[in-house]
Amino acid sequence: MFEINPSILAIQCLTFVVGMAFIWWIYLKPLGRHLKDRQERISKAIQDSQAAREEADRLKAQTAKDMDDLRDKQRLAQEEARAEAGRLREQLMEQARAEQARMLQAARRQIEQETEEAMRQVRAQAADLVVKASSKLLARNLNQKTQGALALKFIKEMEKKKLGAPRA
Repeated sequence: MFEINPSILAIQCLTFVVGMAFIWWIYLKPLGRHLKDRQERISKAIQDSQAAREEADRLKAQTAKDMDDLRDKQRLAQEEARAEAGRLREQLMEQARAEQARMLQAARRQIEQETEEAMRQVRAQAADLVVKASSKLLARNLNQKTQGALALKFIKEMEKKKLGAPRA
């Protein structure tokens, strides 16, 4: 029934071994290299993605830090601008006060000059009146009663002129 022929068995074993070696050499060896290369590519891709994730996290943290720095710089710039505006306002107020004081001093000087001029005019008019009154007294030979009346009249005229004179 079943017979084992040693020569056929040896040829079949040899064919099997040669066939398996051939399959291994043609198919399994390149497949092993391909699987190994694929595994290396996958490992490299995983490492690259981890590195990219770390870089993204680093960039995200750097961006957040930069944004905080920018906010701080903006806040400082606003504070400096407010301080500069305050200094400028104070400087302008001081200039306005100085200008006001200068104008007030000039107005006072002008009033003083006009007052002095008015006083000179009043004195000149008074001197004219005295001269006129004296000439009238000398022109007339007056008695004591007439001289007293004339002096009272002169005083009243002076008071009228003084009251009628412009005040400064």
